[in-house]
Amino acid sequence: MKSILRRLFDGEISPSEYAAPRTGLYRKLLTDEKNAKDILREMLTREQYNQVKLLVNIKDEIAYQQYACIYGEGVRFGVQLMVEVFDADEDTPQFPSWLKTEE
Repeated sequence: MKSILRRLFDGEISPSEYAAPRTGLYRKLLTDEKNAKDILREMLTREQYNQVKLLVNIKDEIAYQQYACIYGEGVRFGVQLMVEVFDADEDTPQFPSWLKTEE
């Protein structure tokens, strides 16, 4: 079995592809989106509707690319943070005593 680090490096782990908000607002927005699509489908010609779909698909891909970049930067930051925490020296800020656990 591959380590989680290897799977992440190989691109086999991508929470952004299967994670979704579980809020009422998110569900409402999905319903509103479907209703708006249905209205447009009735109002526009097939060619016009296909152009709108193309625009939406392009915007979705732009957003996906942005979020993938943000996710990657977050992972890099987290890894750097963990390296720094475990490689602390005298220049590294120390945790307040009330945050330390008993050793």
